[in-house]
Amino acid sequence: MKIGTKLISTLFLLTSMANALTVTAGDVDSVCNATSQVIQGIMNYYVGLNNSAQVGLFADPYYWWEAGEAWGGLIINWQFCKNNKSYGSSTNDTLETILYNALMSQRGSGKDYIPSSQSLTEGNDDQAFWGFAVLEAAERNFTNPPDNEPGWLALSQAVFNTMWARWDTDNCGGGLRWQIFTWNKGYDYKNTISNACLFHIGARLARYTMVMSFMMVLVLLPIVRKSPNNNGLTIWVS
Repeated sequence: MKIGTKLISTLFLLTSMANALTVTAGDVDSVCNATSQVIQGIMNYYVGLNNSAQVGLFADPYYWWEAGEAWGGLIINWQFCKNNKSYGSSTNDTLETILYNALMSQRGSGKDYIPSSQSLTEGNDDQAFWGFAVLEAAERNFTNPPDNEPGWLALSQAVFNTMWARWDTDNCGGGLRWQIFTWNKGYDYKNTISNACLFHIGARLARYTMVMSFMMVLVLLPIVRKSPNNNGLTIWVS
């Protein structure tokens, strides 16, 4: 079995929370054993285990978007290691429950990952990181919500649709502002990551669904890259 570079990079990103680990590249048992230790360390920061009001969230100083990033990485690990003998089925079953509850709890009333609890901090890029997580869940066949709830694909589409609805054509020739809400600092400029996140989600949805309308957003990429600084907004381009 080929070990994907995405899993390896996720492992080493998450080990910033843990002590040094020895990993043998190309050895599935070694990778899964190491990630199980990393997960144990991550859970020390996960306040949602003991507080039902904070399911899906990590202790300060970790931000809401970082929680979304962590869950997305752990879904990759869940898929890769779920059948590994050194990992243990009970460990993965527990992780599956934690991941499921985290993704479900932060959807918000609109089921688009704009929860009211984050209205003072959430930007377009923050929402997108949770969109990445539910895309991982859809792509990797993670346990879906019941039929009376939107599945992971529908949730990722909701993230895309709400981001796309905020595309601003009145300034800089087009593009997403950094912030979602007018009262948050940074609403007056557009940044690279928010726009890149929208393109990224659109491309993955197009690949997954074969609905090419999701790709139409990529036509706007040259507009964002060439957009001048005007009308009091600042756009950062890579």
